[in-house]
Amino acid sequence: MRRRFDNRAVAVPVAAVLVLGFLILGLTVYQATVVPAETEQVEHEHSTTVSSQFAGVADSIQMTATDGSASPSTVRLGVQYPFRTFVVGPRQSSGTLETDPLGAVQLENASYPNTENPDRRYTTSGIRYTPTYSQYDVGAETWLEHGVAVRRADSGSAVGLSDQYLVDGSRLSLPVLNGSLSRSTSERTTVPNRPVSVSETTVEVTANESGPLTLVAPTRLDESTWNRLLASERTPDGQITDISVRDDPETDTGELRITLAEGSYDLDVASVAVTDRVDEPDPAYLFERTQDQTVSEGMTVPVSVEVRDRYDNPVSGVPVEFSADGSALGTVRSDERGVATYEYTVAGSDTVDITAETVDPELSVEPVTIRLRIA
Repeated sequence: MRRRFDNRAVAVPVAAVLVLGFLILGLTVYQATVVPAETEQVEHEHSTTVSSQFAGVADSIQMTATDGSASPSTVRLGVQYPFRTFVVGPRQSSGTLETDPLGAVQLENASYPNTENPDRRYTTSGIRYTPTYSQYDVGAETWLEHGVAVRRADSGSAVGLSDQYLVDGSRLSLPVLNGSLSRSTSERTTVPNRPVSVSETTVEVTANESGPLTLVAPTRLDESTWNRLLASERTPDGQITDISVRDDPETDTGELRITLAEGSYDLDVASVAVTDRVDEPDPAYLFERTQDQTVSEGMTVPVSVEVRDRYDNPVSGVPVEFSADGSALGTVRSDERGVATYEYTVAGSDTVDITAETVDPELSVEPVTIRLRIA
């Protein structure tokens, strides 16, 4: 009798092998197509979030520069990828947040009719965020300079993420960024904005005979970007007559030149640090709050000066010595507004010169003299 073979025992393992093969093929296709697409989407969402958070950093710095409040802000530097059981996801992503020295900001052709500040060049820095993505590659970084946050492409052209405050009508605001910050992590990090020199004080500035008043600042943005950021301040409705950026072929930093219309401007300079340790600036000059005037014999006249730093902001706790025609009168410490006042009782019949000077000779602050004419 002939035997017949039974193939049913073979069919089960063959089917299992086929199913396993289809599963492996499916996982391979999923790994090669779906995982990269989902990863790119996650990284794109993170990039959008960082842009929003970076705009918050710019707003926090501006708040600190305006009212002196310590206003820290946070940025999530890395991406949190979803957990996958059967496929391999990307390695943990991180990002780098760091300060980057820019150079000096200044006003050209400037005249300051009411102050004697000896140093009006302000060295400032920018803040750069650079991500490390697995799939999302748009050739861009997030950047902050002169108080404005942008998302910058490799070409230099950028999209503004926050408002600019450099020029606002007849007010010029220079937020000087100091300190060193370098963070590289996948977690959230804090930018500790600390006021170094901040107040509501502004100084008057006009153009001198050399030419139009011009704000000159280092920049890593191109001319078209600055034209977009400052569009609302262009003449005839605004105060800006021309905007240009001179490129430096040897570096990636250009020179921004903002030419202003004729007139008087209020200059506000504030120094903000992005580090926990803050060194207050030394006194730079004395501002005469009491002007030359005519007085009467025997009357008591309050003679006041204000101690200011190189940012034109008041400095408290500075001993100021007053003298009359070379004879010492007394020493007064500047208050929280930087003001030192001596109550002088007028004596004599002609004129008397009241001189105020800081006690510490190492400060190199020039004395000021107020003349009282006795009627």
